[in-house]
Amino acid sequence: MSKQTLPQMRPRKGRTLAPGAGSISDWTNRQTLSLFPFTIGTTAARVLPANPLRCYLIIQNKSAGIIFVNFGQNPTEFASIEIAAGGNYEQIGGAAGGAFVSPDDVFVLGSAAALDGSIGEGLWQSVSI
Repeated sequence: MSKQTLPQMRPRKGRTLAPGAGSISDWTNRQTLSLFPFTIGTTAARVLPANPLRCYLIIQNKSAGIIFVNFGQNPTEFASIEIAAGGNYEQIGGAAGGAFVSPDDVFVLGSAAALDGSIGEGLWQSVSI
């Protein structure tokens, strides 16, 4: 496994910030978001590969059926997170020590054939100071 740079926030060039000083405009956002559509049926499939830099995840069910989600393994009706028709599931990370976002492969399973959904992944970007 290669050594990874820890995600960091840093002031824009020429700015020095003390705790409690400055404003949000003094910071550079070092994260990206990508959205991907998927169609799933009654056979489970991986829709997003594992990524240790994942800091945000959203899955939206755009169909009338149910979409089942699991991390690191195939979902079943009994071992999964269930997303109802028109619903969504979200994991919000944030700064170091923030809420949990699974870095594992994301697998989905549909309650019927040809269910449409979308998945979004936010990633930390490496910062060199």
